[in-house]
Amino acid sequence: MLNLLEKLINEHGSSTILKERITAIKEEYTRLECEKNSLQVEVNSLKSLLSDKEFLITSLQKELIDIRDTINCDHCNSPDTYRTGVRNDPDFKLFTVKQFIYGCVDCKKVTYISEGID
Repeated sequence: MLNLLEKLINEHGSSTILKERITAIKEEYTRLECEKNSLQVEVNSLKSLLSDKEFLITSLQKELIDIRDTINCDHCNSPDTYRTGVRNDPDFKLFTVKQFIYGCVDCKKVTYISEGID
C-alpha cells in the first residue's frame, strides 16, 4: 500500500518533499508495528495470568465448600451442623477476618470458625 502511495505522489507532486513525508510515514508505521507487537505480548501475558487466577479462585471456592461441609460441633463433635451467619471476628477487628457461625442440630450449641485461622 505504501508503495502505491509513493508512486502516486511521485507522479503528481514535488518528489523531494513527498519522499520526506513518505519516509516519515514509514518510520511511524514501523514504530507503531513495534508498539503493537509489544502490546500483544503484554496482552497474552495478562490473559495467561488471568487464566491462572481464575483457576485458583475456582479451586479455592471448591475447597471452601468442602471445608464448610465438614464442620463438626466443637462441643459434641457432631457433623450435623448448619451455618447460621457470618460476622467480623471480634479478636481480629483490625484485620477484617470473618468468623462463620454454625449451630449444632444435636446439642443446640454454637461453633465459631474464623476465616483463614488454623
